[in-house]
Amino acid sequence: MDTLKRIGQPEILEKIQAVSAEIEYFKTLEVKEITDGENYRIAGDLLARVKMVLKSLEESRTELKAPALSEGKAIDKTYKPIADNLEVVRRKIEVGMWAYAIAENKRKEEAIRKFREEENKRLEAEKQKMLDLAVQQAEQTGAKSETIGIMAMAAAENIETDQQALKNKKINSAVTVLGGNGATTASIEWTFEVVQPLLVPREFCEPVDKLIREAVKGGKREIAGVRIFEKAKFSNR
Repeated sequence: MDTLKRIGQPEILEKIQAVSAEIEYFKTLEVKEITDGENYRIAGDLLARVKMVLKSLEESRTELKAPALSEGKAIDKTYKPIADNLEVVRRKIEVGMWAYAIAENKRKEEAIRKFREEENKRLEAEKQKMLDLAVQQAEQTGAKSETIGIMAMAAAENIETDQQALKNKKINSAVTVLGGNGATTASIEWTFEVVQPLLVPREFCEPVDKLIREAVKGGKREIAGVRIFEKAKFSNR
């Protein structure tokens, strides 16, 4: 309501306020299955009134939006052709950059993987050293030696935790370059395009409502996975 006041449309505001009480009443209605003619007549009359209010609101909404829509279309008409041309250029540039970006991404990924393998070997050697020390101290007697053994075992467990964290850490192989207009970062992702639709497995297809609707309208009454049923369609004038 405040929006209508702000944009200076008091007449439309009045139309909405005129039916607001009815709308509040409609919201409180609880409709149960109708089994007799009198209630059916009452419901039909109420349905007609609800439709009239809906129609009135839609007309007001359309009237209110018309100037803005017209202006928006004029703006789109000016900007869209320019933006479309730039989108074509953007696509050409990105496609031209793909091969190098993918190659650099794989090179960086391999370098990170190799570094982690070397780091894991170093950690493995360090862990084994701690385990050997723990075993050595366990074979000896004396409180001091026992303490050293416990500390060595704890250090080995910490190293194993570090190894697991390194294994689970995601490899960030995004390629970033700096230019006069800022940084350009390329991260690689898998995508697809359908080249032979008929060969795509059924599990990757979805039902098309339009085709099912046309089939049912044409008389088909059984379609696997579809419940076809009758419903009443009401018209009021």
